[in-house]
Amino acid sequence: MKNIRYLILILLTFASCATFNGSYDLGANLYLLEGDRIEDRIIVYCTKKDNEYCNGGTYVIPISYDDHMKKGKYSQYVLEAKSDENGIIAKTFKIKENKIFFWIINLKEKGDNVYGPLSYKTFLEKKQRFKIDLSFNNTSAPAP
Repeated sequence: MKNIRYLILILLTFASCATFNGSYDLGANLYLLEGDRIEDRIIVYCTKKDNEYCNGGTYVIPISYDDHMKKGKYSQYVLEAKSDENGIIAKTFKIKENKIFFWIINLKEKGDNVYGPLSYKTFLEKKQRFKIDLSFNNTSAPAP
């Protein structure tokens, strides 16, 4: 019951106060949402659309609002995301740890298909196993 209340709170937050400058379809109703700042970037399962644009949804990467924001400050956000018919790859940055993490969403699997946070080595192994032929522009952390 507590989880349902938490999910409703997140959805209401998205529906009432979030404004996004960009909504990018990654496939399978998953969207990269961007706001005014790079730290606003998240991937959601879209639950609120206007025409072809997603305006809100359930967190996928980072996994939850609490992973995205801690005590009103940004904690983790999506640096880059790419997709093809087999899957989605994403790279997140954890601010406090100054560390990059990697993620894969295997679109060929049903159910629990989100893998992450992963080390770069594990990410490459899973990407090969899932036959996802995508790569990032670079794998370094943003400048402080």
